[in-house]
Amino acid sequence: MGIFNHFNLVADYFIKETNKMILTRSLPGTAGLNSQTINAGLVKDRGIELGLTYNSSRNSDFTYSINATLTKLNNKVEELAPGLNTIAVGTNFRNELAPLSITVGQPLYSYYVLKTDGIFQSQAEADNYKNANGQKIQPNAKAGDFKFVDIDGNGSIGPEDRYFAGSAYPDFSYGLSFNANYKDFDFNIFAQGVQ
Repeated sequence: MGIFNHFNLVADYFIKETNKMILTRSLPGTAGLNSQTINAGLVKDRGIELGLTYNSSRNSDFTYSINATLTKLNNKVEELAPGLNTIAVGTNFRNELAPLSITVGQPLYSYYVLKTDGIFQSQAEADNYKNANGQKIQPNAKAGDFKFVDIDGNGSIGPEDRYFAGSAYPDFSYGLSFNANYKDFDFNIFAQGVQ
């Protein structure tokens, strides 16, 4: 929409569904393969894009324009393969503790991390970090290692102790550009960021 022959305002609302994504899921060591590639899942994206441009008068040797944009995106995994609620991103033998996951009900590539309670200051502190049965919660811990919190209270550190710590997607992204022309010369500068 043009305003006063100098301003231009654009506002777009969008909804996008991505179905049958190409995903890699880990397999148990007994399968003979590390992973399997599957087509599965449904992801919904909803968002808004706003843009405002100011154009100077075109009747002179010097012209310029200023453009500002703002984008807000909400991303959510609606479903994965039948019987599958989470896919750990990465392929290593301890995938159950990989920090990035694709989980139903959360944004793609969500961070699931272990909560820490500082670091072990000494080997004695690591050796004395035990559950109610007297077993070490982190059997291989050494002084200087992270001290992970047993959130589920089962006496050991495992995938159930991870918590949702956010998403790889920013809350919003923005951009600002300035373009200037003088006769046969032009100058452009662009900045963008995320929050």
